[in-house]
Amino acid sequence: MRIYDNFLDMLSEVTRDVAELGIRGTSDSFQNQEGVGREYDMKEILGYSYELTNTIDIFNSFPIGEVNWLDEEFEERISDIPINPGNAWKRREGIWKPFLNDKGKFDYTYNERIRPQLSIVLNELRRNPHTRQAIITIYRNQDLNFLGGKRRIPCSLSYQFLLRGNYLNMVYNMRSCDVSTHFKFDVALACMLINHVAIRLQIDPGSLIHNIGSLHIFRKDAKSIF
Repeated sequence: MRIYDNFLDMLSEVTRDVAELGIRGTSDSFQNQEGVGREYDMKEILGYSYELTNTIDIFNSFPIGEVNWLDEEFEERISDIPINPGNAWKRREGIWKPFLNDKGKFDYTYNERIRPQLSIVLNELRRNPHTRQAIITIYRNQDLNFLGGKRRIPCSLSYQFLLRGNYLNMVYNMRSCDVSTHFKFDVALACMLINHVAIRLQIDPGSLIHNIGSLHIFRKDAKSIF
């Protein structure tokens, strides 16, 4: 596993790995769409992992518009109020609007998955600092009912918090990650969650260990490497 202490170095190396080491493949579905075409041919690495030791100083790596989206998106994710669809998606409307359903909502939001679990995890970390059970699960069993493009299902599987040596670390597991469109934002939001929980526990944030089942890039986003 590669270990990085700089977000931009990590982003550059991960993107290069996919472009140079990824195996060409096809995709039969994308999010809630079946029968997608050649634009969704991909280069893919299976079982990709790395560690980012500095989870604090990453936001200088984003332009102000993206920082504003990250801030609003994160606040919606941890809100005590049920949110679907919220407003943060409008800052990246070109990406998210196509996924609104006929009721004007998303098939799921991270707020809906995180909100019922966050306080439980915080209480367990306070009660048992060395626990291995402080896990926020994003992927649910019922998501299996919507495989094959019937509905959107989460790319994130879980966030596990491990308090070791007075630092709060996170193991972030994903089933799938698009390195061109979502990867850097997924990492940033995970780091924001580490920092939020660490502040609530009055300890320092530690490392992000990121495991990805399928790390990929689509033809539509990188035609020159296909």
